[in-house]
Amino acid sequence: MFSWSNKRKEIEPARKVHFFEDEYRHIEILPAENPEICPENAEILKVHDLKIAGNLLDETLKSVVPKYDEVIYHNGSDYEKSEFTSAFGYDENVVAFYDEEDGFVKTIWLRLDIKKENDIERACKLFAALSELGNFIIDDLGWGFVEKINNDEEIKQYLQNRFNVFSARVL
Repeated sequence: MFSWSNKRKEIEPARKVHFFEDEYRHIEILPAENPEICPENAEILKVHDLKIAGNLLDETLKSVVPKYDEVIYHNGSDYEKSEFTSAFGYDENVVAFYDEEDGFVKTIWLRLDIKKENDIERACKLFAALSELGNFIIDDLGWGFVEKINNDEEIKQYLQNRFNVFSARVL
């Protein structure tokens, strides 16, 4: 039987998102049970046991943001499809990436290039959805920002600060 929705899927290009090796786990979602994270021993202190089934994360994020069909990893010279990485986002400004192993989420990391006002709203929706799944913190190594993702005021201020920087770069 002919269906417009099936036909549309056949002719629409796949939604792809790229991530560069330097982005990997630069802005990371971690369990809030982590001890205080400091640069000297951050790798030792990080607990990556998020205790989230990959299908549960998929369903939760799909409720607020579209999923990409393909994730492409770029290491500076080569591009390759990332088989165990999934991503969600409206565009390449605000993206949640995650790696899955044995059906469970291993790591979640973000791209938060807040260039438009609605990027703040989209990122807040993403944080709210992730908060439904557990007690997590955001650890942004580049900005030295660590906060519980359900602390709406601090998260909005952090996103506003990123908007002030990234929107200034848009020509």
